[in-house]
Amino acid sequence: MSEIGYNGRAFIIKLDTVKIAAVQSKSTTHAREAIDVTNDDSAGWRVTLPEPAVRSLDISIEGVATEDNYQLILDEWLGTVNSAITIQNPDGSTESAANGFFIGSVESSGSHDGHVTFTAAFQSSGAVTRTPPP
Repeated sequence: MSEIGYNGRAFIIKLDTVKIAAVQSKSTTHAREAIDVTNDDSAGWRVTLPEPAVRSLDISIEGVATEDNYQLILDEWLGTVNSAITIQNPDGSTESAANGFFIGSVESSGSHDGHVTFTAAFQSSGAVTRTPPP
């Protein structure tokens, strides 16, 4: 393991256990919404419960549109079931959602003198499970 950091190529997003091809950047957002119980007795300070109201995991990817990724993601977007997405973290751990991931958006763009790119956003459904590195 590197003492400096991780290589971005080691951070992999998989769809149905297959790495999504030609991805150039990806990110995950682990979010928790606080339950605010502030009242007159809080002396003007916000008070929250330690248990979050909602937990979520959002994924965003961006890459070069190819036959191996773009049509696959569009087909998933057109579907009516959540997608089986797995995050493989650089340390070897994995994360997945019990009910899969909802594809919130797919966007594509291109210029007359360049390649077509795409972005896609996925939102977790159900409890997120993290499996430690092997």
